[in-house]
Amino acid sequence: MHGKDYRIFNGDDILAALDRVAPNLSHIHLSDNRGDHRDSHAIPGSGILPLHQFIKRLPEVGYNGTVSLELDMREYIPEPERLVDLLVRSREFTLEQLA
Repeated sequence: MHGKDYRIFNGDDILAALDRVAPNLSHIHLSDNRGDHRDSHAIPGSGILPLHQFIKRLPEVGYNGTVSLELDMREYIPEPERLVDLLVRSREFTLEQLA
């Protein structure tokens, strides 16, 4: 365990899971989780998951595959400017953590 217990809807600690499965990973669909016991596909940094730590650990565990943002953006479709802003911020968040 990594100090704080970060469990998503199915009970898995994503940092412990990363340690276990890292050698077999080839692609990551990245999103946050709102803690509502659903796969919420929330914007990175807006939920309960330790994505800062998760992304920063990727090079440490030897991950060199792809990372895709998998986000539920349906509520923002009526607001195109906000939708684009949130997508850009999500990409920047991910790239900053990888740097």
